[in-house]
Amino acid sequence: VTATIKGVGRNLAALIGLFAVHLAAFIVCVTLVSAGSGLAVIFLGLFVLTAGLVVAGWSARMTRELLGYAGTALPAPVYPAAGPGVMGKLRRLGSTQGWRDLLHVLIGFVLSTVTFSIAVTWAVGGPAGLTYWFWSQWLPEGDTGLPALLGYPGRFAEVTFYTVLGVLLVATTPIVLRGMVGLHTAV
Repeated sequence: VTATIKGVGRNLAALIGLFAVHLAAFIVCVTLVSAGSGLAVIFLGLFVLTAGLVVAGWSARMTRELLGYAGTALPAPVYPAAGPGVMGKLRRLGSTQGWRDLLHVLIGFVLSTVTFSIAVTWAVGGPAGLTYWFWSQWLPEGDTGLPALLGYPGRFAEVTFYTVLGVLLVATTPIVLRGMVGLHTAV
C-alpha cells in the first residue's frame, strides 16, 4: 500500500511538473521561433532560432528528468557542441535533434494539458466524492446534482452516488496516473 501511495505521488508530481515545463517551453519556443523566422533575413534571426532550439532542448532534458522521477528512464540525446566563431554558435540549427525537441514541445504541450487535467481531476475527485457527505451541506439549496437528473432525487441517493464514484476514482487513480505517465513516455 505504501509503495502504491508513493507511486501515485510521484506520478502526480511528474504530471504536474510536465505541464509546467511544457507550458513554459511552449510559450518561449513559439515566441523565439516566430521572431527568429521573421528576423532570419537579417541574420540576427538565426541566433534567435538557435535560442528557441536551446529552450526546446532544455524542455526535453526536464521531461526526461521528470519521467525518470516517475520511474521511466529514457536515453539522453546527443547535441552538437557549439564551436568557435559565429558559425559555431549556429551549429545547433543543422542538428536534427534540436528540431525534434522543438516538435516535442508542440506535441508535449497538448499532451501535458490533457494529462494534467485528467490527472488532477481524478486525484481530487476521489477524495471529494468520499467526503461529499460532509461538505455537501454547504452547497446552495435547490442545487440539482447528477443523481437527481438521472431520476434518483434525495440526499441519500446523492450521497451514495458520490461516495461510490469517489471509491471508484480512488481505486483507479494509480492505474490512470501510470497510464498518463506512460503516454508521455510513448511520445
